[in-house]
Amino acid sequence: MIRNLLNGKFTPINFSEPRFERKVDTLEKVAEQKSNQTTGYFLDEDFVYPKQELKQVVKEWKKREFFPETYNKETKQMEGGYKPEEEGYKRDAKGKLIRNERGQPVREPTFLDKAVPFLKEKVLPYVTPFTGQRSQTPLPPTPGVNPELVAQANQNISQTGLTHTENALLSNSEKAMRLRQRGMA
Repeated sequence: MIRNLLNGKFTPINFSEPRFERKVDTLEKVAEQKSNQTTGYFLDEDFVYPKQELKQVVKEWKKREFFPETYNKETKQMEGGYKPEEEGYKRDAKGKLIRNERGQPVREPTFLDKAVPFLKEKVLPYVTPFTGQRSQTPLPPTPGVNPELVAQANQNISQTGLTHTENALLSNSEKAMRLRQRGMA
């Protein structure tokens, strides 16, 4: 299926034969229940489950091309098909690519070029990074680290020899290891 898709060929979804057969059986049972001596119900299986017609549809659609390319006898050229490399280029009245003096195809103006020219001037400078960027006011200088405050932070050890966080989060074996590291155990 992936190969067909990449090659531009259609792969139809198949129908479920067992499901259709179950539906026919169900409808036959309903017809038997609704029938009586005066009225009889007949189930046309070919109408309820047109197996051959469904197979024919699948066969007709198998490997059908998404973008068929055909030969035009008048212009003596191939027409149609899917050529994304040629999309977005200017064409003349006959549908041929317009080329510049170097032989390269001339691009068509994009939506932004044609319909919204002010976007390039007014919006794009704010969207594109580093283009017309305004400088922001600098942040105030960050104060240096005060060694006295850092030393005081380590002094917050309780009577057990551990900080309150260590005391709360560590297991008993981890607390003993921590105390040994500090030379207190």
